[in-house]
Amino acid sequence: MGGGPPRHRAHPRGRCRRRVDPDCPEGSAIQVELRDADEVAVVAGTRVAPEGVNVENRAFDVTPAGLVTGLVMGRRPRPPVTACRPSGAPTAYPGNDVTEMEDGPVGRAGWVWIAALCGYSLLRAVLAWPLLVHYDINPATFLVLDVGTAYPLGLAQVRIVQGFVTRDFAALQVWGAVAGISFLTPYAYLLITGHQALPVYVMAGLVAVMALIATASVLRLRQACLEADGLEVVEFLEPASVEL
Repeated sequence: MGGGPPRHRAHPRGRCRRRVDPDCPEGSAIQVELRDADEVAVVAGTRVAPEGVNVENRAFDVTPAGLVTGLVMGRRPRPPVTACRPSGAPTAYPGNDVTEMEDGPVGRAGWVWIAALCGYSLLRAVLAWPLLVHYDINPATFLVLDVGTAYPLGLAQVRIVQGFVTRDFAALQVWGAVAGISFLTPYAYLLITGHQALPVYVMAGLVAVMALIATASVLRLRQACLEADGLEVVEFLEPASVEL
């Protein structure tokens, strides 16, 4: 780009593969939609352009990417390392080198949260062991279920935050289902196997604790999503023409 202030294009949220055509070699190959000439030649039913004048009403313009510094489209600053592409496609396409909005790494904070959740589940299962034995509920099975579902639950919560930031609603649905199943599995085991042995007040307390923890988890996820939400400037490596 030449001199002057930097110019950035605000890209819609979501995965950029939905907007970047990997088969388009350059801006001149973009097909520009031509709309009805009367949209600009006629105002409120009155023709304002002289009869016989040709009107070209383009739906959009194609700006040379050399005039664009980068794209505002995500969350954190990311280096321009690859092209935006559909799954299974080559790593890069000439003239379309922009960073792809894929699921990012879990990160240190994410791994700390997952480890803490696994530790909490282990401690909970150990503390509940004598009570489960008292009511003839297999404590070893509950421990395996509780600790075994802690990792997918923690990972799902991290991915939900990432999906919210990238506006990847398909991933949100998948990881939301994983989180729900992982959360409910150990409680479902207790309710199913202990519904006859457990007193009514214990069952009611278990359901209340489950609802409380679920509410707290949803609120924590909501807060994490709001804190993580933001903007990101993604620079071009070798920009080609882009549609504005």
